[in-house]
Amino acid sequence: VGETQGSGRWAMVKPSVTNLGKRGGKVVQRAPFIADDGCVLIAFDLDQVDMRAFAGHCGDPEYAGMFIRGEHPHSGIATRVFGRADGERRDRAKASGHGWNYGLSVNGLVNQGVERSLAERFDAGMNESYPDLCAWRSKVRSQGESGELLDNGFGRLMRVDPRRAYTQAPALMGQGTARDILVEGLLRLPEEYIPWMRGVVHDEVIFNVPEGRVQECIGTVTDALTFDLGEITGGKLHSVPITTGASKPGHNWAECYAKD
Repeated sequence: VGETQGSGRWAMVKPSVTNLGKRGGKVVQRAPFIADDGCVLIAFDLDQVDMRAFAGHCGDPEYAGMFIRGEHPHSGIATRVFGRADGERRDRAKASGHGWNYGLSVNGLVNQGVERSLAERFDAGMNESYPDLCAWRSKVRSQGESGELLDNGFGRLMRVDPRRAYTQAPALMGQGTARDILVEGLLRLPEEYIPWMRGVVHDEVIFNVPEGRVQECIGTVTDALTFDLGEITGGKLHSVPITTGASKPGHNWAECYAKD
């Protein structure tokens, strides 16, 4: 999106944590971040929040319907696009869906390791399955190309570089809306929880929690980060449930993601 973070997303730079690994062996990069004595760290991660933001904007009955019905979106997309949602097809849908929303082309998918035949099938399937989503993307691209400011539904106005509107317009809408969804949830927290916050990485929030209040914290933060997008924006966006997941407690940040 750009150095100025036109989407409003926070960037933690001292130290920089945005690109620290989370999966596989790279998770050890997070181990130096430790809890205070008598406390543990808990990470809360909004569920597919960029996708839910897109659903809230476009109102596509099938795309938004996956979240409303409580389906797993990657499995739902795999079923509609590939005809089945087994491990391989679901993984392909997960790897491709996020980039595709932001304008990743068939060639871009191929460059990321997706077989061309699958990339073409995925692109065609998304266009066929979610026409309202595609129409909304085209609309915001046109708005960006014309110099019109984009509104993320929370009143945040975002300016697009017309030369980069094809990818930047949907990216700003997805990331900018995700940012304010997160902040809306944080504003619903009890005031005493604010000093427990240790960091925000896109759609993940890390809390430093007294060991005796872990379950209380999980329940309270989960409740704060769970709401209906339509209700919270006064109907400016379509009704889509916002949900979150909590990590296991850890004495350092890497332990939050450790496999049992």
